[in-house]
Amino acid sequence: MLRFATILATVLQAVPAQSDSCVFWPSDAGVTVRPMGKAKVSRLDGGDVLAEVPPEDRWSGIVFALESPVDFSAWRGMSVHVSNRTDRTLTIECHAKTPGVGGKFLFSEVEVPAFAGGEVRMRPSSITVPDGVVIEGLRGYDVTCNPGGFDVHRVGSFTVFYRSVGKPAASFSVSRIEAVGSMKLPESVTATNFFPFCDRYGQFKHLEWRGKVHSDGDLAAARASEERWLARHVSSPIPDADRFGGWAKGPSLKATGYFRTEKVGGRWWLVDPDGHLFFSQGIDGVRAHDAPGVTGRERFFEWLPKEDDGVFAECWQTIGFSSNVGFYKTRFPYRTFSFATANQIRKYGKDWRSRTFADLSHRRLKAWGINTVGNWSDDVVKRAGRTPYTDTFRTRSRVIGGTAFPDPFAPEFATHLAEDAARRAKASGDDPWCLGWFVDNELDWGSQDDHLAKAVARAADGQPAKAEFLRLMRVRHGETFRADQATPEELIEFNRVIADRYFSLVRAAIKKVAPNRLYLGCRFSSGGYEVWRAAARHCDVVSVNTYRVTPTHGLPPDSEDKPILIGEFHFGALDRGMLHTGLVPAISQEERAERYKAYVRYGLGDAHIVGTHWFIWRDQPLAGRSDGEGFQIGFVDVADRPYPEMVHAAMELAGELYPSLGSKRRQPKPASGF
Repeated sequence: MLRFATILATVLQAVPAQSDSCVFWPSDAGVTVRPMGKAKVSRLDGGDVLAEVPPEDRWSGIVFALESPVDFSAWRGMSVHVSNRTDRTLTIECHAKTPGVGGKFLFSEVEVPAFAGGEVRMRPSSITVPDGVVIEGLRGYDVTCNPGGFDVHRVGSFTVFYRSVGKPAASFSVSRIEAVGSMKLPESVTATNFFPFCDRYGQFKHLEWRGKVHSDGDLAAARASEERWLARHVSSPIPDADRFGGWAKGPSLKATGYFRTEKVGGRWWLVDPDGHLFFSQGIDGVRAHDAPGVTGRERFFEWLPKEDDGVFAECWQTIGFSSNVGFYKTRFPYRTFSFATANQIRKYGKDWRSRTFADLSHRRLKAWGINTVGNWSDDVVKRAGRTPYTDTFRTRSRVIGGTAFPDPFAPEFATHLAEDAARRAKASGDDPWCLGWFVDNELDWGSQDDHLAKAVARAADGQPAKAEFLRLMRVRHGETFRADQATPEELIEFNRVIADRYFSLVRAAIKKVAPNRLYLGCRFSSGGYEVWRAAARHCDVVSVNTYRVTPTHGLPPDSEDKPILIGEFHFGALDRGMLHTGLVPAISQEERAERYKAYVRYGLGDAHIVGTHWFIWRDQPLAGRSDGEGFQIGFVDVADRPYPEMVHAAMELAGELYPSLGSKRRQPKPASGF
């Protein structure tokens, strides 16, 4: 093993907060460099560390293991400088890990062109609060309140690697690892005065930033300013856009009156009802109401009106069921208060919902170049006949024991499916503005091709899927066959049976009541190859929620050829008063916008991707929604102010949607699991 340089934890901790950066590799002492997987690791003349990665290896690269963990909490980001020494583009990944907590890590990646350099930029996902502060019901903001997670105070190693499974050999080098940008709450903020931390507008009390609201007058000024801007941007920035946001001057295809798919020139497209090519650039969750739980957490908020307040009474809501996770899992019923709603009342008046919300939402979307209202959006917005939208419902049945997956062999699965599809058909089955239907979201498919079948084999005998499994196996092996006697191959085979039954039943139910409606899949967040192949057999479009720097998940080898829609992705930053970035951090709003553009551009260049939908319209509540998420991931903030960086990025992308698709698009990478 090679011995190279870094600084010790005590040295890093001693660096003044005002420093712009701190190099901790290479330096003077304290890190062991070793190969990961089957990589060959060596040192180049200039001091860089070279990794030569063989083909067909899942994890190959370089491990930089620190003798003493580093406290990274005072820094906004970490930059790993890499060089691609291969004649094709590589996606190089990096994990920063905490020792001894079950493999929890901070993750990022970068796509580096052939023979070029790049940076893997990692960001802490949350602000570190003062010692002794516990924000109940807000998950992910600090390891002291979320034990077992990645601990930004104790970074023990950096692993830089390339996944070569399904790909030829490659090589890359690492020249530098550094911390950049100081990030701390003011020293005046202590455990004694931290609460309340949420001001009367739902913003973080202890920081200032550009655009922060301090008075109702600020809201009025913001409304007037945006009205002037919208008056100057009444047309879509999508060049040659038709009424749906499709490409009016592109190829003219068959106009069916509904959205459909077609492969044109070797590339998949959505085709809008007028027969024009359509790339779905969307935003999820275009809705008015988002609220943190108040019950048991009243000390979080410096202002809460009475529940019968004549102005703000509609902001209060009672939740009578469990959130399933977090603080409110067993604390129900509980009360919530929507600061987003309160701010819209202040900004637009008491009739804001009926007179302002839907109209303003569509004006914004058109001006920004967003042509799809994505999942989880308000019906009042979707049904306006002004912007294409997606619709959704969930399957309902008992779950397969040991999982959260609905049992497609249970009698109630098909019964409820028919009922819910018929109900959805009444709402959007014949609406030309409806792009298609998602059914379910991020189901528990597991990452292996036998995940569900193993659960079935372990399930109680009353499980309908187990009864079907035993029936099939006893035809083959005889009546004495037991589920624990199944071979690995037989488990994979039955996993395929489960997936086929699920997707085929859903497709049949949709096409029976809405034959012209696209089946957009189940919004994968996991699943082995066989599950994806089943989706491709039955879905019109395979959807995946992929929270990475680029949308690199593709259909597996030997899959049916189908288009892919990105159902969710996002980036967040900590420079505008939120406590958590969300799943993929950025260092600032500017970098957030740049990452947004890079992600969509990757999708525009992929021969299978027909749309990318950002999650979500509005920042989640500062104090966390009922499941504990409180992410800075919106196009607008809690005060209903659009983030200008994101708006400008969307407008820039709108100008590229169709001309860029006229150029050569890259072929998708094979799926590699999740």
